[in-house]
Amino acid sequence: MGLKRLFMGKKKTAPKSNVPTGPKKKILYVEDITTNWEICKIHLEDLYEMHHAATTFAAADQLKAQKFDLILMDIELQGSDMDGITLTQALKGKLEAPPPYVQEIGLIDTPIVFLTAYTSVYGRSTAHRAGGQDLFSKPVDFEMLKLSLEKLLETEST
Repeated sequence: MGLKRLFMGKKKTAPKSNVPTGPKKKILYVEDITTNWEICKIHLEDLYEMHHAATTFAAADQLKAQKFDLILMDIELQGSDMDGITLTQALKGKLEAPPPYVQEIGLIDTPIVFLTAYTSVYGRSTAHRAGGQDLFSKPVDFEMLKLSLEKLLETEST
């Protein structure tokens, strides 16, 4: 009876999977450091179709070419004429005179989530004023980020 009882415990159910069915939502990550992009991609590519832009110029090219469901935005963007805050302001219509290459995109309603190592300088209020929906510090807690993305993308689809 002892062995039989050991194997007749509660029926085990398969663990829930967060992998969505159907086409994956598309995320653009504007990030100048390749390692940060690669780490983020590893953590999110099972759930989302991940795209990368290393500069504001590359981000603008991608935003002109296709629609994204969400944008992850670094704040300090080396090699760009704007930082992530300024680019977000331009994309959300909160910048008086955005550069012509950003004006060509037009205004977007795509949710933007900031990822930055500088949360002591840029807080959530700065992110919200710029037009962003959330802010995460690096190194990123990917479980918390996934929850935020899921909530934002669920809200956007309703």
